[in-house]
Amino acid sequence: MIAGADLGGTKLRIVVDGRIVLDAPTGPGIRPAELERLISASLPAGTTALGLAIPGLVDVDTVVRSDVLPEIGGWKPLAALGLPGVVVNDARAALAADVADLPADATAGVVMVGTGIGSSLLVHGRVLEGVGGHAGEFGSIPVEPDGTTLDMRASGAAILLAFGGSAAELHARLAAGDADARRLVEAAGSALGRGLAGLVNLFNPARLTLGGGTLRYAGYVDAARAAAQAGSLGELWRMCELREAADPDTLVARGAALSASRSTRR
Repeated sequence: MIAGADLGGTKLRIVVDGRIVLDAPTGPGIRPAELERLISASLPAGTTALGLAIPGLVDVDTVVRSDVLPEIGGWKPLAALGLPGVVVNDARAALAADVADLPADATAGVVMVGTGIGSSLLVHGRVLEGVGGHAGEFGSIPVEPDGTTLDMRASGAAILLAFGGSAAELHARLAAGDADARRLVEAAGSALGRGLAGLVNLFNPARLTLGGGTLRYAGYVDAARAAAQAGSLGELWRMCELREAADPDTLVARGAALSASRSTRR
């Protein structure tokens, strides 16, 4: 039995055999010891391996850096938990689950928009890793001369910082038709869309899949789609399907479990 864990800036979700066995809040102050306790307590008896997806940089079985979870840098979760498996970037895990239906030589990508923004790309059937294995830090792309990044313009954290309230309050304001809230969300979505246009023009993918909780803000995805289309070359845009992930609540955890399964078969 292989478990998949999706560790994010606001939650830890664990999935086993397609079933969610844990949903627990996290936050920037959470430490490895607390995460180890939560994971250990939730894994069913008979769990043989763990795939743990994190938002940040990974080196083999070690978390190198996570901007949204700064306390977990240097963490070796598999060693601490005494389980085989794999530690993987969350967008890389999502990509593993998302592209299973595509041809073996496909070019496609996944962009995860949560507390921060990350991506993973498949180019002619091979995951684009980069020289250090860290390719895909989409949210770290500078979008202003002062060093402002896409994360600072389009992520869930950026939206709530600009809003000055909670996610629940923002959803309520959007549902009530608040024009200021709508403009804020649409501006963030448009910023993401301009970034997506860069991916379309640079990689000419057959598909880009969007995932993450930020997509739930009313108006965000529509604004992103409009800006992506406006910024893409027409021929390349027509070749690319821009879609939201199927079963987004478990996408990353399922991909983490799949990655762990592959690693234990080697």
